[in-house]
Amino acid sequence: MTAEHRQPGVSWEVHRILASVPDRFELIGNPPLSERTGRRRWSAEVAKKLVGWKTEEVLVPVTAQEKVEAIREQARGDEAVAAQVATDFLRRPEVAFKAMRNPEARENANEAQFEQAELEDDEFEEDYDNTFGADEDGDRFDDPARIVHSWRKWSSPT
Repeated sequence: MTAEHRQPGVSWEVHRILASVPDRFELIGNPPLSERTGRRRWSAEVAKKLVGWKTEEVLVPVTAQEKVEAIREQARGDEAVAAQVATDFLRRPEVAFKAMRNPEARENANEAQFEQAELEDDEFEEDYDNTFGADEDGDRFDDPARIVHSWRKWSSPT
């Protein structure tokens, strides 16, 4: 790189990192917008990110999309982790409100509620049958409410 190509205000480090980019001088002349500061400027970390180098800053998501992708990546393939993250986020009313504005998310949540209710009903019926269904001889027990009612009937003075 010759001195006439050097862009004032851009460090030698940025020039060095971008040296392998074919249109580097044009690129250096048009710095990217910093999401943090809202100003256009080059930094070594931004240049490294542009050429695909792994750096500590690159590993730390900055933009909303980078944060979403990082969360997705962490939960990819692990339904237990994804469910825990979703549960934790939905405990925040403002998050639940915004999430339910998405028609697909709302439909999935409603479907899950109905499936959960059916599971609870099935579990209740199974527990009831196990508790009050039949004894070892195959005889069915009476409904507990009827048993209690009959006790009251027999024990109350007439």
